Amino acid sequence: MQVACWVLGVEEDQAEDMLPDTISMGFPLVGDLRRYLSRESSAEGWAVCGAAGDEDGGAAWEREQRRALVADFRRLYPGVLEARERHPTRIVDPFGLWLFAHKTAERDLVVVHVRRGEGRQAIAIVRITGPYFYREESPWPHRLPVEMVTRCRVKLPHPYSGWQEVFSRAIEDSAVEHLARVRAGEPGEG
Repeated sequence: MQVACWVLGVEEDQAEDMLPDTISMGFPLVGDLRRYLSRESSAEGWAVCGAAGDEDGGAAWEREQRRALVADFRRLYPGVLEARERHPTRIVDPFGLWLFAHKTAERDLVVVHVRRGEGRQAIAIVRITGPYFYREESPWPHRLPVEMVTRCRVKLPHPYSGWQEVFSRAIEDSAVEHLARVRAGEPGEG
């Protein structure tokens, strides 16, 4: 089986709040991201864009939903996106929220990392185990359920580029399991 791998930068207190059973993103004023539906999860999206297989319509529907999310983000967090343009090392991007809620999949891997001094350090690799959900009472309400693959301490290269797909080439699931065994100090095979 093949999986995608993502990276997620978090704060120390956020990591303590979410791990080992969830990963999370902030921006609570945006609310539940399921209201910005992908075409696949929306009857309205299918109706607006036409019959199944209408790929251009599906792309148009998703663009419309992402634009609505960005517009709401700008209204709820005025100046934040503009600050990102002035200071690109501080990544704040509503598109990352979209990816988090709509493009990740069960069994995808996520490298979780935190700020350490001037750089970032990976602290865990987790596997997504279910769909996005919203935990209203949390300062980091956007959640994905996960299981811990391994805890680690690995310095990440600079510059840090936020929540995004690390690489498009999928990796074999068995390679990740092997990495987890090696990190846990278990003997490697062969």
